[in-house]
Amino acid sequence: MSLNKDFTARLAIGISASLIFLCLAWYNDVALFLVIFFFAAFAMWEYYELALRNGGKSGKAAGYAAAAAFMLLAYRPPNGGIERLHAALALCAAALIALKFIENSLLFRVPAVSILAATLFGGFYIGGSMSCVLGLNFLDKNHLSAAVGDRHLLFLLPFVGAWASDTGAYLSGRIVGKEKLSRISPNKTVEGVVGAAFAGFVAIYIFGHVLNLPTPLIMFLGLAIPVVGLGGDLFESSIKRRFQAKDSGAFFRNHGGVLDRFDSIFFVAPLTYFAVYFFTHRI
Repeated sequence: MSLNKDFTARLAIGISASLIFLCLAWYNDVALFLVIFFFAAFAMWEYYELALRNGGKSGKAAGYAAAAAFMLLAYRPPNGGIERLHAALALCAAALIALKFIENSLLFRVPAVSILAATLFGGFYIGGSMSCVLGLNFLDKNHLSAAVGDRHLLFLLPFVGAWASDTGAYLSGRIVGKEKLSRISPNKTVEGVVGAAFAGFVAIYIFGHVLNLPTPLIMFLGLAIPVVGLGGDLFESSIKRRFQAKDSGAFFRNHGGVLDRFDSIFFVAPLTYFAVYFFTHRI
């Protein structure tokens, strides 16, 4: 089966974004912060556009303020106290996201969006998650295990794992996919999940060894990222389904918005941040 235009575009977006982030990280930490901040802000704008589509009320300023606070806590000179504060707040954000995922997906229903979900939740869901990407780049290098290799590449871990899983899911789903996975996202198949698990594990295994990460951490992330990334994908699908939208926006033209392309990242980034933090830090 030949690669179609849709797959080629998906691959081009993933590779281009990764190269941009990599170049920025090597060039200037401030530039990396600003670009990630931009994507987070644009994703929040898309989220609130969906939340307000049917005339719902939203105090967007509170959500943007929460996101900005997360991002600024993640960007700072090495300081153990601030680092732990960011970790604690990001953990709270991850817990809230998990609770909303359980409510939306495991109960097999898509509830009306509450005031919390339409305001502060946007800041926690997007700002808290993207701050974990920054957190990986700005982890206190004095407390990281000496075994960790090139620490400037740590922040790419969630992107490598999530986008490799997405690619594996897309290819296997298109080639051999038959058994539908969920009514929330009818295009996903069981075969696609298997492909995602395989591709995600291989990508993390290779990239983890490039970074010289501990083997237990590599194995954990290789197994967990495809599953958690799928959860992020399904969660964003439930949001779009709630507001009867095909895509979150048109930032990438015919290939959706920032929410569409970063949906799995919003779940995978906190997982990766805390896994790296606890597996490699000297407490």
